[in-house]
Amino acid sequence: METIIKDGIRMPNDLAIDQAAQKLYWVDARLDKIEECDLDGKKRRILLQDHPQHPFQVAVHGKFLFWTDWVLNDVVRFDMITEELHHMEQNVAKPMSII
Repeated sequence: METIIKDGIRMPNDLAIDQAAQKLYWVDARLDKIEECDLDGKKRRILLQDHPQHPFQVAVHGKFLFWTDWVLNDVVRFDMITEELHHMEQNVAKPMSII
């Protein structure tokens, strides 16, 4: 077993792997942010901070990152190229999973 990220992380609720891009994505519900890094932990960067208010689950498909948010009661899509946010489904009480 190998630790990839150990600093600057408090409550990682979920993670997603993009095999094609060789990237790891995770949501941190305590720090209200979504981050990415290479699969070896290098090139770590914050994609979004403060907009996700309690991100719970995350999924990646191509250029899109999807997550559920327990405070916003929302399913959100983020375009990682244009950085546009789209609220796909609102007023969903405690959305749990996203596939």
